Amino acid sequence: MGTQYDVLKFGGSCLSSAEDFCSAAKIVSRYQNPVVIVSAISGVTQSLIELCNSGDGPSVMEKIHEIQKIHLDAMSKITKKRTREPSMEEIRNLVHELIGIAHDHNLKDSPERNTIIMSYGERFSAVIMKWYLLGQNFGAEAVLSSEIIVAEDENLLEATVDVNWSRELILRSVSNQKNEGNIPIITGFFCRTPSGRIAILGRNSSDYTAAVVSSSLNGSCLTFWKDVPGLMTGDPKFVKECRVLRQIGYEDAEGYIRNGARILHGKVISISRENGIPIKIKDFRNPDTPGTIIGNPAEFENCCSQNP
Repeated sequence: MGTQYDVLKFGGSCLSSAEDFCSAAKIVSRYQNPVVIVSAISGVTQSLIELCNSGDGPSVMEKIHEIQKIHLDAMSKITKKRTREPSMEEIRNLVHELIGIAHDHNLKDSPERNTIIMSYGERFSAVIMKWYLLGQNFGAEAVLSSEIIVAEDENLLEATVDVNWSRELILRSVSNQKNEGNIPIITGFFCRTPSGRIAILGRNSSDYTAAVVSSSLNGSCLTFWKDVPGLMTGDPKFVKECRVLRQIGYEDAEGYIRNGARILHGKVISISRENGIPIKIKDFRNPDTPGTIIGNPAEFENCCSQNP
């Protein structure tokens, strides 16, 4: 058996402040062989969608300056003095790219302009996570999912991953980063088409990215760090007696998701089940609580014994 990786996905609701990035990095440091998938900071994807709809007016630069401030503020709070300037410069470089794309007349009114713009939330998050880990004396590198995940066709807004094509690219990239002593920080949410254009996997699809990465790496476990204590029997906003499901099989979990539990992207469980990878849903705010394990019941004991 080859190297086993722990694939960790951090959702946008868990990355809403500089303090959240610090907490996420502490969680990452608890694993022996982590691979990290990040979403955009909470609210940033919606701001980018609004940017896509802003046309050529002055609101374009206003929106970009708002997005820049969010990320520069987060970076300034979590980086140490010796890394602050290069880390802030990397954020500014991404902002300059975003400005160029927003004003590129060759892309005007094209779906490709929108998908490229929407991908920047995850790009910013990956850079911030990388620099915080570097400041804590970990090796880390941001990896663009468009370099390692390829769609089946040219659908730009609801892409489906060609898992067979992507598997070798993912494995090679992660292996190279690990050989260099780096924790790979992979952007969720987007990929590339066979012709090389940026495509979006759909809203809330960074979970899908994580499942593809984990299945390609023969991951020992796929852990989703969320702002909930686990998969629950009902929505606590409406159901008083709901409880956290500590262990549940793949098929039963799919049933909950089909019936409205929106805790995971719909494709996550089928991909993980096909590859025999157990799924954990853990509470980002309370990382020592058990959360939920989804998988084959015969393997629950082994999965429970793994840390953290």
